[in-house]
Amino acid sequence: MTKPVNCDIPEEEHRVVILHLSDLHSGGRGAPWEREKILGNSWSECVARIGSETRVDLVCFTGDAAYSGNAAEYGFAGEFLRKRVLDPLGLEASRFFVVPGNHDICRDVEWDSWSRMRDVARKTDARSFSRLIESYTGGNALPEAEHLKRLLKRRDGYRGWVAEMCPQCDPKDRLAYHLTVMVRGITVHIMGLDTAWLSGDENDHEQLWLTEDQLMYASTTGDGKPLSGLRIALMHHPLAELHAGDRKRCSSKMADQIDLTLRGHLHESMAAVTREPGRESVELAAGCLFETKDGEDYRNGAQVLTVTVNDEGRPSRVDIWSLAWSYESGEWVDDNGRYRGSRHGRVSLPVSGESASWKSSRGLKSKTVRDSIRDDRSFIEEWTRDFVGREFVFERLRSFMAAHRSGYFIVQSDPGIGKTAFAAQCVKKNDFIHHFNCRAEMINSAELFLKNVCAQIISRYNLDCAEFPDDIGRSGETLKSLLNHVAPMLAAEGKVLVLVVDGLDEVDLAGLNVGENVLYLPKLLPERTYIVATMRARAQVPLNIASDLEIYEIEHNSRENEQDIRMYLEQRLKSPKIQTYLRSHGLTEKDFVSELTVKSAGNFIYLRYILPQIEAGVYSNSDASSLPQGLESYYRDHWRLMQGRDEALWWKYRLPVIVALASAEKPISVDLISRFTGIAERARIQAVIEEWKQFLRQIKVSYEGGTQNRYAVYHWSFHEFLRGLEVMKEARVDLQAADRSNIASLAEGLFDADGSSDQ
Repeated sequence: MTKPVNCDIPEEEHRVVILHLSDLHSGGRGAPWEREKILGNSWSECVARIGSETRVDLVCFTGDAAYSGNAAEYGFAGEFLRKRVLDPLGLEASRFFVVPGNHDICRDVEWDSWSRMRDVARKTDARSFSRLIESYTGGNALPEAEHLKRLLKRRDGYRGWVAEMCPQCDPKDRLAYHLTVMVRGITVHIMGLDTAWLSGDENDHEQLWLTEDQLMYASTTGDGKPLSGLRIALMHHPLAELHAGDRKRCSSKMADQIDLTLRGHLHESMAAVTREPGRESVELAAGCLFETKDGEDYRNGAQVLTVTVNDEGRPSRVDIWSLAWSYESGEWVDDNGRYRGSRHGRVSLPVSGESASWKSSRGLKSKTVRDSIRDDRSFIEEWTRDFVGREFVFERLRSFMAAHRSGYFIVQSDPGIGKTAFAAQCVKKNDFIHHFNCRAEMINSAELFLKNVCAQIISRYNLDCAEFPDDIGRSGETLKSLLNHVAPMLAAEGKVLVLVVDGLDEVDLAGLNVGENVLYLPKLLPERTYIVATMRARAQVPLNIASDLEIYEIEHNSRENEQDIRMYLEQRLKSPKIQTYLRSHGLTEKDFVSELTVKSAGNFIYLRYILPQIEAGVYSNSDASSLPQGLESYYRDHWRLMQGRDEALWWKYRLPVIVALASAEKPISVDLISRFTGIAERARIQAVIEEWKQFLRQIKVSYEGGTQNRYAVYHWSFHEFLRGLEVMKEARVDLQAADRSNIASLAEGLFDADGSSDQ
């Protein structure tokens, strides 16, 4: 058995971060004040700290959400997990996975059926009993079917909660489920295993059954082959709690089929690797999230697991961050008392990443390929924050896909009407393959697009591809070949492939071969393949499409767009600061919504800018009718506001910094702004950036062995406003001259010594 050793978490992106929780015991022992003390503000501060120190990808809960399995007990569990775990971490319910524990089973009902099935289990060998249960869950009749059916109804309270909280985790009539998610370009399989279904009293030890058929159902493909990717099993009980025969048949198969097993039940955290020739078993147990009776002996705990994988997708180490409730300090703290050598609650568990069945699996073989997948999750979350409406566009897309066997659906609109938000919501809701072009960040080349989407296709469909051809950025052949290769798989499974591409008008067309589509998009798509793209209305984009095509324009003054604007504003009325503004100006909510709807001219970017400014008190002395009319008017208003604060500081510091940002074609650092403007005081530059932060995007990049913050204009409409001849004349700045005199300085700072961008 390998013990954890002290370590620091690595910086590689080939990792999956999991918040592992277990044993909440909602409805169980403990007074409400005790639960609030442990799981209230202190817990929220703990989660906020976790979110500030790492980006959690998945939350796994390994049983005992409730105490008696009654439906009424799950109200607190659902609210707690949503509002104090998932929401603060910015995670959707689709990133939450749960399995039942013995306390999730309503054990005071169906005693006759439970006793009957326990008796059958005692009298039957492990293989035969497994096949008996599989026969029922597989849909076939068996002599004990009625008793098993009634027995499984003891899970109804748990299943009702799961159906609302995370319906993907409902195994329906089976005991186990298998889900696949993409995390940072890594294929992750989550196998939810039910070890609690036959629990019934306080003498469950060695009377519980997983069954090998249910284990193999969850841990193999439909045709019985091993899964490729990172394979994580969730279960409540340790193997030692299982019936001896079942344990014997399941333990070796788990070592072959599963990389990591997460569990709960014993109220103690634990981490171990057990090795034998040809196989390896990794087990990680979370502590008890809430327990008062045994609190002094079993510390209320949780753990954050950072699983690092190698180039073949195999786990090479697991970094464990243990957290525990301290009765002494009354807060959640790093737990250094579990493992020798633990520092700040952190230790590392070395893993070999080898198993007997992996030889036949397929996945991404090359770090070069995997590194091409962009992690756009934070971008998607940002653009879908407070997302509302757009049902009329989604309905048009659904109708197009229903009417055509493949094709292009292109959404057009003026800047700020919501094209990118629509694209991001498409991806967020459906996990579509995707690429977001962004001129401000120089993510707008054919090579970046083709590598990103091709790597996603290779990963999602477990294709064998060691590396990309050298000319992938100058030809669409690789993408076309992959789509054609996947098409028969889609037909066989009755599925479709949807590729979302945002911002075709932001793509750099330099070097595009004559007659080719922007980004080398295929002219003809295979069946069951759809490309959903967005672009500005009236943009000149090379498109020569032979597939079915629909171009749908969202008009800023359309009835549907106005309804969505109103819906968005009504949602933002919940803000206490907006309510304060309404009261101070004697406005009704209806009047405010109507006025801002007119002022926005159907533009969501306008609202994303001006509402935070209203909340911040910038317009405290202006009633709604005095607010700027339209997006460009808002830009001008802010420009005048910044200029009027201090005329001397404007000309000496503020304007030169803004000119530098407007001149750059990609994100630039404070150092480069200093060189561009001649402003030596970094604090002055940082102050200007802070004043204009609502218009800027901050990006961290690797630089000289560390990281560096760089800044770019957030939305291209503002970039164009700044570079407009009229506004620059007003500011008495000849931007073209500034561009010519500083272009060499900008280029030198944007690229490394070898001429390659570090972006």
